Order: sequence, then C-alpha cells, then structure tokens
Amino acid sequence: MTDFNSALATFIAAINADGEDHYKKHLSNLTYNPVERAGGKKYIRLVNESRVYCFVAAVDVPANGIKEGDVLMAASYKAPALKRKNPAAANIFKPATYEGVNKSNGCWLYAG
Repeated sequence: MTDFNSALATFIAAINADGEDHYKKHLSNLTYNPVERAGGKKYIRLVNESRVYCFVAAVDVPANGIKEGDVLMAASYKAPALKRKNPAAANIFKPATYEGVNKSNGCWLYAG
C-alpha cells in the first residue's frame, strides 16, 4: 500500500498539472501558482498562495465518517467542511476518485 506522503505528493502533482494546463490553454496571460502543503496535523491544508484549495485527512476520524486520505473542501482557512452529507470528495489513495475531473480551480470539490 502507498504511504500517506507519497499518495499526497501524487495528488498535489495531479492538481498542479491540471492547473498549469488550464492556465496555458485559457489564461495564458497569467502565471499559475502551484498548490502546496501548508501544515495541519489531523487535516492537512493545501493552499494556492493564500487561498485554501482543500484539506486532506491525515488520520481516520470515525465520528465524522472521515477516512485517512479523504479530500475535503474548505469551510474556512483553518477548517474543512465536515457538516456535509458526504464530506469527502475523493481519496488520495484512490486516484480513480479524482482523475478525469478538472482540478484547476477546486470547483469539483463542491459536487456532491
């Protein structure tokens, strides 16, 4: 099984590849700022400059139905949106859950 840090690096690389591609095709006059890991213990914050792109659960949180690797949309800069019917938009250990969606701006996190 892939370890958490490797799976997270793969996920971040996929986000950045989509973002760079989107900017080259549609926003060629602008510069893409890559998504980076910005801290957190239970929920890892991924940011693009000063904007939160998403959170990734670093541990299982059974009380909220969250599993390690779940990708969560942000409720604020400091917290993921956990009060949704289905808070996880994808899982970093299952690339099929996030491949094939345009990850350039994070809108895919709001579906569901």
